[in-house]
Amino acid sequence: MFKRAGTLIVLALALAATPSAESPFTVIADNLLSPRGLTFGPNGGLLVAQAGMGGNSGRISEIRDLWAPTPQIRDIVTGLISVGDEGEFVGVDGISAHGEGGIYAIMAGSTRPRASRRRSAIS
Repeated sequence: MFKRAGTLIVLALALAATPSAESPFTVIADNLLSPRGLTFGPNGGLLVAQAGMGGNSGRISEIRDLWAPTPQIRDIVTGLISVGDEGEFVGVDGISAHGEGGIYAIMAGSTRPRASRRRSAIS
């Protein structure tokens, strides 16, 4: 059930269209900085991992009362590293909640260039 709800929320968060009376989606949060991972915390709030827009703008936010007319949004972790340019940023990607409020976040990146494919002839 949580996976389906998370998918619907991802679709709602990803829409960038102007709201209309005919829209089948409800936007519950906007002004997110490159949202990546979603999970529900132990208190039922939705945790959103945001890669950010460069510098130390990565963060993890919690959205409470998802179905209320005005959901409550607060940042619970800020100052996470964010690297990139031209709309593509790397920062906090995944998130998982456990137990009595613990959070695991994943941040991945690499400075190594991609390996080139080499063909070798066998005689």
